[in-house]
Amino acid sequence: MHIKAQDLGFTYMKNTPFEKRALRGVNLELKEGSRVAIVGHTGSGKSTLVQHINGLLVPSEGSLTAGEVEIRPGTKQKTLAKLRQQVGMVFQFPEHQLFDETVEKDVAFGPLNFGYSREEAFRLACEALGKVGLHDKELYQKSPFDLSGGQMRRVAIAGVLASNPDVLILDEPTAGLDPQGRINMMELFSDWQKEKQERSYVLVTHHMEDAATYADYIFVMHKGSLVFEGSPEEVFSDEARLKQWGLGVPKSSSLLMNLSKRTGAPLTVTAFTPEDAALEIARFLKGDEGSV
Repeated sequence: MHIKAQDLGFTYMKNTPFEKRALRGVNLELKEGSRVAIVGHTGSGKSTLVQHINGLLVPSEGSLTAGEVEIRPGTKQKTLAKLRQQVGMVFQFPEHQLFDETVEKDVAFGPLNFGYSREEAFRLACEALGKVGLHDKELYQKSPFDLSGGQMRRVAIAGVLASNPDVLILDEPTAGLDPQGRINMMELFSDWQKEKQERSYVLVTHHMEDAATYADYIFVMHKGSLVFEGSPEEVFSDEARLKQWGLGVPKSSSLLMNLSKRTGAPLTVTAFTPEDAALEIARFLKGDEGSV
């Protein structure tokens, strides 16, 4: 699905004493099959922006086009049903979205709501539960609230995947997870995207490591505006510029930058994982100054 924002603006509680401008003239384009990250300091407008992509919010100014659906000021909610099937949303702490009496019913709710037959909806639910690593069918008849925290999160994500969206919006989906749990969760989304060439995801995160590892293109938001965009190498090549926006670089890049400054060694600083950083240091120590 092709997504394009043109002069997109949004104001919360407009024309009241409490109005707050959250987005200012945002222009961006997401191509089909993209792996995109949106980064920015708290309050930069990241979450407000992505909530326009599946029609949770309607612009105050400008427009957003997602596939065949164009959203402008005044667009009626009833016209957005198809878009919400095509664009799935995984919020922070998605387990808070659980509500039904069994795991199977909770996951099947989305497909049923979008018009699938009961048989097809439950087939899609079982398929989605398998994708998130829940293969034990005894779990499917349990209350989702009797599961562990990690299982609850996976059930909630399965509920989004079951509707077979073209695009996933991931709004801090790894919040509260330990480092290994965060990796496992992001690998799940990465594997989902690779299953079909046309699938895309948009990752909202404050973990620069995740943005560098799991996105091919990054948008930087600051005070409601899109201030920079580019590949991970382009975005994270200038630490001073990022600091102006309240952001940093991946820890591995920061380590290499500091080593390079202190020793004068011509290290490649766009090594975004610990493994790549170790490889870069090892190559330099062996006298090979080639890039990672």
